Amino acid sequence: MDQEEPPDRRNAVLGLLAVVIIFAISWWVARELYLSGKLQDCMMSGRSNCAEIK
Repeated sequence: MDQEEPPDRRNAVLGLLAVVIIFAISWWVARELYLSGKLQDCMMSGRSNCAEIK
């Protein structure tokens, strides 16, 4: 009798992991660009207190 082997899920898990990592890096870059643009807009308007309040 022929028994079908279960599909190898390692490649699927690695692909999913790669997608998650790419998404996280893209989100971080977009966030940094947004914050940088916000700071530049503040400075271009002539303000001197543009530091981020934490």
